[in-house]
Amino acid sequence: MVGFFSLFFAWETPQGWDWLFLFLVGVFSQIGQMFLTNALQRERIAGVAIVNYTGLVYAITIGWFVFGEPQSIMSLAGMMLVVIGVLLSVLYGRRQQQVEQIEATAA
Repeated sequence: MVGFFSLFFAWETPQGWDWLFLFLVGVFSQIGQMFLTNALQRERIAGVAIVNYTGLVYAITIGWFVFGEPQSIMSLAGMMLVVIGVLLSVLYGRRQQQVEQIEATAA
């Protein structure tokens, strides 16, 4: 919503290749949303939501290598925290499943 208000102050009409890039952003966003919805229907929501956070790391990495955007130590530290958090959450979820299986067979 905040981006909408900036249109009144800094609007630039897309030209040339911009239209193709905007179209591709729309197409790939729709495809990604379809896959995300499908994943949420088929798997446990917690596992899918965790993987969704890794998109931040992909965005920063692509910006770094493709567009040459400089990254600060804080953004790199943030990426590492996201990756570590996702890994710990996945490991914890697997551990909980193992404990539940052991408890189910012991009863």
